[in-house]
This record gives sequence, structure tokens and C-alpha cells, in this order.
Amino acid sequence: MRIDNAELDKMFAIAGITRTDLHDALRSMGRKMLSKKTMEWSEEYPTRNYCYVVSEMIFAYLAPEGSVAYKLRVLGDEAWHRFVKYPDGQIVDLTVDQFVDYSLIDYNNAKTQGFMYPSPSKRARHLAELLKLGKPIRGHLIKD
Repeated sequence: MRIDNAELDKMFAIAGITRTDLHDALRSMGRKMLSKKTMEWSEEYPTRNYCYVVSEMIFAYLAPEGSVAYKLRVLGDEAWHRFVKYPDGQIVDLTVDQFVDYSLIDYNNAKTQGFMYPSPSKRARHLAELLKLGKPIRGHLIKD
């Protein structure tokens, strides 16, 4: 069973954006902005395979100082799943709704993982622009 909507909405509230806004932005980005064109994606679950980009955007634009980026393996999925943990221990995983079986997500098995250089990436910056988030609060300096 997918994550409970109330639990997911709590994570969106912590991050300070709405699910509707994020999903609309990801639909606008569509399959063309995925790192591999063969990755699964759908209008119904626009977060599918966008966990790296969304987590990088959260980390660079929204997460408080002391937040940490993580990755974990999800049974049956070939790519790493990404999310951010805030300093108070709250997990912000705005793409977890892509998984049909939420019971497969074990945050305790996650490993810390940074982002590629430069960060935020072009895709994360594009997503932040669609969400009207302004300038990143952390990351490597990037000339516009």
C-alpha cells in the first residue's frame, strides 16, 4: 500500500511547499528531464524517478542548516531512492508516493550521500524556478 496521504502531507508541510505545486512542476518537466530517457514516469505519479532532483532541490533551497541527504535501496527498484533528513530528525521524502508498497521503505538502512558537483544541478534549479523558490541557500556557487 502507498504511503498514507496524511503522512505525506506532513512532509510537504515540513518542507514548506504543496504537493499540488510539486506535482504540477514535475508534470511540466515530464519524462524529458529524467537522467535516463528509459526511466519509468507517469502523469499520475510524476515523482517517479525524480527523487534525486527533488531531494537536491529540497537540500539546496529549503532544508535548514544541518540537514543531511540520504540514499537507500528499495526492493525491486534498480535506482537509489533519495531523501533529506532535517536536523531535528524529521524525514522529508516528497517522492515516496512513487512506490506502490510503502512498507519497503526502510529509512534506517539509508546511507548519507551528497550531490554531484556542481550543485544544485540544472534540473534542480529548473524545478526550484518552477516552484518560484528564489536562490539556493546552500550548494556550490554556480554562475547564472
